[in-house]
Amino acid sequence: EQSSTHGWEFCFYYPAILGLMWIVLWWYCAADGPEIHPFISARERTWVQHELAVEAKARRQQSQRSGGGRGPDDDANGTVPWREVLLSPTLWAMYIINFSGNWVWYTLLSYLPQYLLEMLGFDLSNAGLLFALPYIVMLGSGIVASNVADTMVSTKRLSLLSVRMLFTLAGGLGCAAYLIGVAQGPTKSVSILLLCLALLHLSLNSVAGSFLIANDLYPKHAGVCMGVSNSIGSIPGIVSPLLGGWLLAAGHCPSDGQFHPDLPDTCAAAWHSIFYIAAGIYVACSAAFAVLVRGS
Repeated sequence: EQSSTHGWEFCFYYPAILGLMWIVLWWYCAADGPEIHPFISARERTWVQHELAVEAKARRQQSQRSGGGRGPDDDANGTVPWREVLLSPTLWAMYIINFSGNWVWYTLLSYLPQYLLEMLGFDLSNAGLLFALPYIVMLGSGIVASNVADTMVSTKRLSLLSVRMLFTLAGGLGCAAYLIGVAQGPTKSVSILLLCLALLHLSLNSVAGSFLIANDLYPKHAGVCMGVSNSIGSIPGIVSPLLGGWLLAAGHCPSDGQFHPDLPDTCAAAWHSIFYIAAGIYVACSAAFAVLVRGS
């Protein structure tokens, strides 16, 4: 039975084609700085260079007010401040919350289609757009949330720390709450609504919360900090699918891709555990984030 108009192989071809198109655009549109960008206007180039100079001056003044010492991001030789990268409590708050967010992300990527099909009876072949809706909501909410966060900071309605705390904790706790709702096996429409809300909250942390801490603290070394964060955040991509598979096998859940209205209670409990574990990890890591950031 054909699973789509073009066959399952195009699930891989489409992203590959889009990736190649992106490479071409990036090659011709990206540059190392505004002074060598091929398409930037003179007005925008002047604005960017001015803002960079203002930001550098502000960092120097902040360093002087804090005692005149050199900050970990001011190394003239460009040496990575590995001590701060590996030991900073604030950065570890970012690493921890990235771990928990990725646990949720990889859990949904690995098991959400199977859950919707086998537990709720969705027809995957005729509801592709419906399944994409939570991710579309995640994209749109990320664009809105990032602009809201920037407005809060620029208008000084909240401090930068308060903005990062607000979006990180709202994202983590909100996402966890809606995942628990999804685990209860509601109706099809309610499950999609809860998934939309869960991914909406997940995006808050990504675009306006803890993911930006490295750039706030160490803009020159933000790439290194994010590299460490993503290395730690990749662990759930290994552990979460393995744990989920073990739980489903222990619960005697079928894996034939068919809807089973009379699944055993052990299978339902296994699915509940998968979502509860993801929600619990996110709540625990959100609490650790708050403690570490406030303490530092």
